[in-house]
Amino acid sequence: VNFDSVLFDATYDELISKNNFSFIYLHIFIPLMNELGILWQTGAISPSHEHFITNLVKQKVHVQTEIIQRSNTPVKNNPTFVLYLPANEIHELSILFLNYFLLSKGYKTISFGQSIPTASLKTLLSYSTSLHFITYVTVEPNKDEINDYLQVFYRELIYQYDNQLSIFGPQVINIDKSQAPAGINVYDKIEFFIEEQLNTTV
Repeated sequence: VNFDSVLFDATYDELISKNNFSFIYLHIFIPLMNELGILWQTGAISPSHEHFITNLVKQKVHVQTEIIQRSNTPVKNNPTFVLYLPANEIHELSILFLNYFLLSKGYKTISFGQSIPTASLKTLLSYSTSLHFITYVTVEPNKDEINDYLQVFYRELIYQYDNQLSIFGPQVINIDKSQAPAGINVYDKIEFFIEEQLNTTV
């Protein structure tokens, strides 16, 4: 509330001295962001507070990712994980964390970030035909478009290829799971993806 980055860093330093980063993100940062979202929706804080904290969390994710990238060589090359956000989607915190987490487990990743049209991802098909796409949908595609989005993604990037897509985020409640094409995995929580796809827990 007081925009105190020094206090944030001091608290973080105390936490990281006792816990690994994945634990801090999933069990402290995510509940914090959820609480901030509720406070913002009720008018108790302004969007500037949420943006302030989000950017501080992003800094920590970027630092930890840099450490992993410089110190670890991927040992698990199949599949290659491709992390991106759909066109007009900009809420990237969760895929930033997943990129870090996958790297920390020895997987090779390709991270594209925000607002990537499906057609742009097709250039990867000449690189590999065993890709595991990961995306997080907070706003876009919206509830009226998301099921069509998955059908197009399937036709363009999964059908006839050994690829798959794992999708998370608030908009997944609008996905008709019974109609989701083969190779598309819908998850309510990141932890479910980690347990099912990586055979591990946090």
